[in-house]
Amino acid sequence: MGDVLNTAARGEARLLCVTGEPGIGKTTLTEDFFRALRSKKEPSLIARGRCSERLAGTEAYLPLLEALENMLRNGHGGHIASTMKQFAPTWFFRITPPQSGEQSDVQLAEDARAASQERMKREFFAFVRELSLRTPVVFFFDDVHWADISTVDLMSYLSSRGDGLKLLIIVTYRPSELHLSDHPFIGVKQELQGRGICEEIVLDFLSQDDISKYLDIEFKGHSFPRDLVDFVHTRTEGNPLFLCSMIGYLQDRGTIIDQDGWHLAKSLSDIEDDIPQSIRSMIERKIDQLEDTDKRLLMTAAVQGADFHAVVVSDALKADQADVEESLERLQQVHALVQKVGEEELPDCSLTLRYRFVHALYQNSLYELLTPARRAQVSLAVGTSLAEHYSEDRASIAGELAILFESARDFAQASDSFAAAASNATNVYASREAIELYHRSIACARKLKGMQRDSRLIHAEFGLANEYMNTAQFDDAIEAFNRAEQVAESTGLIEEQIAAICGRGMALFHIKEIKDMRLAGQEAIDLARSVNSIVGVASAELVLASQLITIGELEKAEPLYKHAISVLKDEKDISNLSLVAMSLAGALHCFREDNEESIDSLNLSLKIARKKGSGFVLRSVYFFKGMALGNQGRLGEAIDVISEALRLADLNQDYYWLPRLPNTLGWLFQEIEDPEEAMQQNLKTVELASELNMGEARANAHVNLAVNHLNLGEPARAHEHLIEAQRIFGEDIWFRWRYNIRLQAVFARYFLGEGDLESARLHAEASLRAARKHQSSKHQAWGLKNLADVDFLEDDPQSAIMHYDESLTLLAKNPCPTIEWKVLKASADLAKKLGDEQGSDEYRSRARSIVKSLADSLADDKIRTKFLKSRAVKSI
Repeated sequence: MGDVLNTAARGEARLLCVTGEPGIGKTTLTEDFFRALRSKKEPSLIARGRCSERLAGTEAYLPLLEALENMLRNGHGGHIASTMKQFAPTWFFRITPPQSGEQSDVQLAEDARAASQERMKREFFAFVRELSLRTPVVFFFDDVHWADISTVDLMSYLSSRGDGLKLLIIVTYRPSELHLSDHPFIGVKQELQGRGICEEIVLDFLSQDDISKYLDIEFKGHSFPRDLVDFVHTRTEGNPLFLCSMIGYLQDRGTIIDQDGWHLAKSLSDIEDDIPQSIRSMIERKIDQLEDTDKRLLMTAAVQGADFHAVVVSDALKADQADVEESLERLQQVHALVQKVGEEELPDCSLTLRYRFVHALYQNSLYELLTPARRAQVSLAVGTSLAEHYSEDRASIAGELAILFESARDFAQASDSFAAAASNATNVYASREAIELYHRSIACARKLKGMQRDSRLIHAEFGLANEYMNTAQFDDAIEAFNRAEQVAESTGLIEEQIAAICGRGMALFHIKEIKDMRLAGQEAIDLARSVNSIVGVASAELVLASQLITIGELEKAEPLYKHAISVLKDEKDISNLSLVAMSLAGALHCFREDNEESIDSLNLSLKIARKKGSGFVLRSVYFFKGMALGNQGRLGEAIDVISEALRLADLNQDYYWLPRLPNTLGWLFQEIEDPEEAMQQNLKTVELASELNMGEARANAHVNLAVNHLNLGEPARAHEHLIEAQRIFGEDIWFRWRYNIRLQAVFARYFLGEGDLESARLHAEASLRAARKHQSSKHQAWGLKNLADVDFLEDDPQSAIMHYDESLTLLAKNPCPTIEWKVLKASADLAKKLGDEQGSDEYRSRARSIVKSLADSLADDKIRTKFLKSRAVKSI
């Protein structure tokens, strides 16, 4: 362990796994290592967090948050707090509420609530990096076989970016538990091992020689019979916890005594029947030695969990807190069942001692001693106590309360708490955990009756549906919205019924069920008008508007969006449905190249999506924002935004956006004259979209590939891609109007290159007509350029000049630099052919100025240099 830490201290981050079955000594070994570290002149900064069996996989970042809380409490808490606040405010304000008088803290806390999961990772990395400049940082996470997915993901993120980071992450786990649950940590560990970042210490059961050495150390100069080692090994199978417990038991029973040296007071045959047959029976005998009051105290503590508070135990037992604390101190000193963690102030300012069971096996055994009725009573008492002590901060322990109230058979509070815990998970983009928690909320709600049941079912089904939307599981979202609608209709909750219908409508949008989507929107608006629901009408208008843009009816969609957003944007809690539709309203402006308006609208959606933890909307907004930035000529920003969207889609296994994003990157790389990277991204879309049956994404990639091959002088390959795109578009109406504009324009380019000017003109005119119909200034400008190019080759310079000028006039009103410089270059070439050297120079100068601005937008030196040295750019 010391060697691995030395490697980490040199700036090579490491993950160290200490593995073995229960009682093997994983935690003991690690704690011994930490004690040795603390004795060094330059100790490392150590932070501990434990994963919870009862909250396994549902409480996002549970051990991480505990580790950070422990950091803030230690002797360097002031320095750590200021560093965390500066570099990781998202994490700081999830642990420490802002000071009411500090306006800057309040603003930082508000920003933290709107943080994305990616921002949380970057902040955590920056925080650890800053701390490690002074001293190595060691995180210890116990029992990661119960770890949540978000924690595992962050461990992977830190470890894989560890060059220069003085970080050691130590984890313990039980291999059998890890593999039985097919835990995601398995994949992370294997990947990091393959990269030489992860090392493993496997603890095995003690051999007979090990036991002999232990007895020699523990009982110096003993005269035990030689077969004691075989006896102990056979009974304990070499389990260290069982071994220590058995030896302690033999001492307590007077079998091992220290009279004239250590020896056995009885023969092994005399004590054989009295020895527990398993570690569980050993623990049970140890518990049986307790007085009834102590046993009841520990059984109550076991209900709270592996860690518990003395004040909560005293509340549940209706006992004096001081008496409980004294009893726990005695249980620690005499029976070694619990250990004191430290003092803690709860949110209601109650001061308490926090204790921990020495091993989870003790807690589990004590918990199992409770009868069902007693377990329910104690769970209710413990849950009620915690809820009172946390009062205003109850949401922070929602997962723990949910488990307690579920055990207490208080299904109303359990359902509410599971839903609150799901909301917590949503806020940190932990969708998988949120889905599981909403399901548990629904299961509890179904055990209630009347409005107590129905109101909770609707709330949880909406939450579940939104999480399914976030993870692009649209069929599941539709089912959840349908269930919410049925409950709302049966109870006469019209507003909720309208919201459910609209939610179903937007889910149908994403699976291209346009007819059913329109029917849902119409059903919702009819119902909303029948009860004069302003919000209901606006929500239905968003559905209808979104259906209209799929078929190119932008003029009809725009006023619906405008009215609906004016109503809904001031709502206290904007629904995910509204948010999705608002992002599509931003897309509408993007389609028309109203780029400033598009980005303003999308930035508003982005801010709200981050605050609500709406991961799917984030990816949608990034997609459209990347296109708008690209149209503005902000190519570096556009590439960054689309790359971030692609990374998020990959991280969340979002099979809706994964096939659609690479070809957008392909378009951007084509605009910066990098055909190799462009082709690679477009081929990636073809592969993914074919696998996932995403027709329109695949067709769009084929159009892009046709452009790639035309630029490489490979018209036959380009034609193959155009024919394939045309075939796919013929089968899919979804946004066909938009992609057809590009398809016709690229066909025009193909026929221009082939010298078939008649076909080139027909396709250029078709593209221009479609662009004018849908008010796409960018594509109108490109269509006019294509016509001018045909005129040029037909030796009709006046018509060419007219079309080039018309294109540039459009671009002056709605700038699109990536097209404008090409139109200017073509105009310069025509002017030169006509002998107008001055005009040619002016056009070329304007083109160079635009190219320079495009190059300046590229922060990456290599990309910028490649763009400036490309054949197309050098031609001006």
